[in-house]
Amino acid sequence: MARKKSREREVLDGISSDGFDIPMKEGFSTAEHDRLKSESNQPKHYELANAILDEGFAIVGGMPCIPNNGRFEFGWDAVQRAMLRIDPCCTNRTRNEAIQTLKYTGPEVAVASYRYIEFENGVLDVSTLDFMTSDEFMEKNVGIVPVVIPHKYDPEAQPCEAVETLLEGVSCGDEAVRTNIEEFIGLSMSRYTDNRSKAVWGYGGGENGKSTLWDAVSFVVGDDNTCSLELEDYKGQFNTQMLVGKLLAVSDDQISCSVDKAVIGKIKKIVTGQPIRIEQKGRDPYNATMFCTIFVASNEPPQLSDTTHGSLRRWHMIPLNANFKKRGSGRDIDLKEKLHTEEAAQWLIKLGIDGLRRVLENEGMTETDYSQIAIQEAKERSNSVYAFLADHPRSEFLVHPNVEVWYWRYQADVRAKGGRPFEQTKFTQMVNTEYGFTTKNNGRYKNGEYDLTVNGLAREHGRNAGDRYRVFIDKQ
Repeated sequence: MARKKSREREVLDGISSDGFDIPMKEGFSTAEHDRLKSESNQPKHYELANAILDEGFAIVGGMPCIPNNGRFEFGWDAVQRAMLRIDPCCTNRTRNEAIQTLKYTGPEVAVASYRYIEFENGVLDVSTLDFMTSDEFMEKNVGIVPVVIPHKYDPEAQPCEAVETLLEGVSCGDEAVRTNIEEFIGLSMSRYTDNRSKAVWGYGGGENGKSTLWDAVSFVVGDDNTCSLELEDYKGQFNTQMLVGKLLAVSDDQISCSVDKAVIGKIKKIVTGQPIRIEQKGRDPYNATMFCTIFVASNEPPQLSDTTHGSLRRWHMIPLNANFKKRGSGRDIDLKEKLHTEEAAQWLIKLGIDGLRRVLENEGMTETDYSQIAIQEAKERSNSVYAFLADHPRSEFLVHPNVEVWYWRYQADVRAKGGRPFEQTKFTQMVNTEYGFTTKNNGRYKNGEYDLTVNGLAREHGRNAGDRYRVFIDKQ
C-alpha cells in the first residue's frame, strides 16, 4: 500500500515524473508554483494548500479528492480532514482560503475507462481479462481508477457454498433472475455509466433475501465505496454529495413505491453519466459526474410519476420472490457472517466480472420476461391511462373509435378509484402512442347509435344527433 501511495503522489503532484506529465490548470504554471513554494513568507493558507498538493490532491472527474491510506477520499470535507491531519491548529478561515487556492491550482486528472477495475492486488481490464499490477497500469497512461475494491482478484476462484446458497435462494433457482443478479454485482464494481445504463430495482415480499444480497455486494465493493440513500433524498439540496466517489448507492426497504418526477430526473442523470450539481453547506457548489450503480429494494414494483419511454428505459426490474421464513427448512442463520469472508468475496467477484462482460457485450443488462413484465406492471401502476388500457385492448377502440366517449369512460373509471384523471388531450396522446393510432374529426352522432347510448355518457354530456366527434384511426 505504501508504495502505491508514493506512486500516486508522484503522478498527482502536477509535475512530470517518470514520463507522466499531468499539467497544472490553465493560467497557473508549474514554474510559478515552484517560485511561490520556495518563498519563506508565503501566506498560511498557501502553505497549507502546498502541503495538500504534496499529499496528492487532484480534481478527478470534477470531484476533489485526496489519497489516504492507499485509496482516494472524495469531497471537500475529505480535503479538510487531510488539512487537519497536517495542521491540527489551522483555522476554519485558513482552510477555506486554502480550498479556494486548490480550486485554481489543483491538477485535473483523467479517469480511466470503466473497463478497468482496481483490486488490492492489481488492475483488471474487463474487456480483455488482462490483469496487471498497479505500476504496470500506471505505465499505460490512460488515467487513474479512482476507487479500489478491497479484495484480491483471483481468476481461479472456486465456488463458495455460502454464495451459492444466497444466489440460488434469492433467485428461487431461476436462471434468468440469477443472470440479472450477477450482472448487478458486476455493475456495482465497474463505474459503468452511459446512455444505455440503468438503475436496478429489486422487488418482492418481505424476508426474500434483498437485504442479505445487497449486504453481500456492499462487502465486496467495500463499505467506504457504498452509501445508503432514501429515494426522497435524491431531491435534497445537499444529499447528492453522499454519492461522490461511491460505487454503489442503495435504497433498501422502500415503504412507498411512488417515485417523484424530480427523483427520476436526478437518477436518470446519474446512471447516464451526466454532470450533477453538488452542494455542501458553506461551500461553493460544483458540477461532478457520478459513477455509482443505483439499487432500490421494495416489496412491490414502483409507481413512477414519469412513465415516458425515456424514463422507463432507465430502470431494470428484478423480481425477488424467495421467502426465507424464520426457522424455515434449510435456513442458514449464519449466512451473512459466511458471506463476509475472502472466499465468498472472490467468488462473487468472479461471477460479477462474468456478468459485467455480458452487460458490455449486450450493451445493457439482459432483458428477461420478468423484467419486461415488471416494467409493464410499473407502467400500469404508475399511470391511470395505462391502467385503463390494460382493461381495454386495442381492438375495442377500433370497433367503437369515439375519442370523447373513451375519455369520459376513462375519466369515470379513475374518479371511481379516487384518482385524478389526465386532461383529454394528454389521454388521447397516450392512447395514440400506445396503440399506434391517430385521430380525425370525421365522426357524427346518430339517433340510437352506440355512442349515444353507452352508459348514457354522450347525452349526459350534452351531445345530440348530428354533433361531430373525433375518432381513433389505425395508422397502419
